[in-house]
Amino acid sequence: MREKFLGRMREYLNSGEQTMVFTDDLKNAIYLAEDNDEDIKLVAEMLTKFNSQNRELRFGHFVFGPVVMRLFHVYNRCDELLQLIKDPLLNGVFDQVTSFTIAMNVLFRNERYQDVLDVFHVVQQKQINTLRFPKDMTILALGACYKMNTSDAFGKAMTILQEAKAANAVILRKGVTFASALALKQKDPYLALEILNFTHQKHYFTAQNLKVVALADMDRIDDVFLELRTAMEKDIPQSSQKKLTIVSDTLTAVKAAVDRSQNKEHALTFQRLEQNLKQYGHVSQDSLDSFLCSPILSRPAPKRDESRIVGFESNFFVKQNSRANDYRRQQRENMKQQRRGLIDIDE
Repeated sequence: MREKFLGRMREYLNSGEQTMVFTDDLKNAIYLAEDNDEDIKLVAEMLTKFNSQNRELRFGHFVFGPVVMRLFHVYNRCDELLQLIKDPLLNGVFDQVTSFTIAMNVLFRNERYQDVLDVFHVVQQKQINTLRFPKDMTILALGACYKMNTSDAFGKAMTILQEAKAANAVILRKGVTFASALALKQKDPYLALEILNFTHQKHYFTAQNLKVVALADMDRIDDVFLELRTAMEKDIPQSSQKKLTIVSDTLTAVKAAVDRSQNKEHALTFQRLEQNLKQYGHVSQDSLDSFLCSPILSRPAPKRDESRIVGFESNFFVKQNSRANDYRRQQRENMKQQRRGLIDIDE
């Protein structure tokens, strides 16, 4: 059945006749497509044909952009994906934030960081939904700059931050930490520290690690010790998962700063702090890069206490019914006083 349907679609496209691609045909082709050049090419040709047809003949409202992008994402088809985005015959097909986010994500996953920035540039030109800095895409763009780690990429990241600030756009914490970490890699700890002011989540462990590293690179050792002590002495319940985590990269940077100071007191203080951090489980052997590049996981919605809701509703309606009964009883009493009934008339 699959081969028969796809074969028929190929015949229609190659016949040269004025055939139409219907919405359901394109849906089925996308669903049936497998990871081979013929099927991917067929989907692209059908999409182009579908988009070129008279828009007045379309009565459905199905949006194909995100669905096609997911197909190319699943099959890891970066080159074909970029061709579709840049194809003028498909102008408007992918004008959804979701479509470009999926495209940038698969490019980032395949380490095609310059392509990520190129797609982000297209997004900024289009201003989809009047947005120049969609949150997730801005994270991916700053992440691409961080991974490239060149002076040009650093300049691009700073431009994104400056323009976003001028437009009052919100940059999520993950994007801010990418930019701050890039500044550290480019040997600019002063700017790395300043960039962290873009986020209100300064106490999140990636931001804290970046702050400690920046202070260490600036040889502000007393401030480093203060940050570590303050973080460890926070009043956090034992059951909480939000305890400070110091990665090995951060300890290495702090130790290098202590060694540069050639101060025995600093060395002893660092030794005690390091022991306490390890003793209470605050040290992770994972790198800071692994935490920065970890996938964004959606948080599950908090469970609703149905028993409390039901109890509230039942109590609410009991009270309401009681008030209604009192009101009706009072109305009957008033009516008795205003008008005599047959039972009150003397024979």
